[in-house]
Amino acid sequence: MKSSNDWLEYPPFTVGGLGTHCYGLTRSLCNMGVKVDFYMPQTKHGATSDNRNLVIKEVGETTVFLMIVLKAAKLLVSFLKLFLVIIH
Repeated sequence: MKSSNDWLEYPPFTVGGLGTHCYGLTRSLCNMGVKVDFYMPQTKHGATSDNRNLVIKEVGETTVFLMIVLKAAKLLVSFLKLFLVIIH
């Protein structure tokens, strides 16, 4: 079996819980014999794999942290709008 995963985080580049989840899920799949192609944004650190079933493919260079901050800000604005509607 083969799997293709597209995520924003994978060690050594993680911002929070998503990176930890991606790492655990990917490692579990690889340990079960699934061959995984893991696509992620290119980082300055360079991601490598120590598992023969895992191939990390960095695509395009991006500032992942900025993308995450912008998504979080949009989510916060949505919650604030909802809160204002509820209390009004």
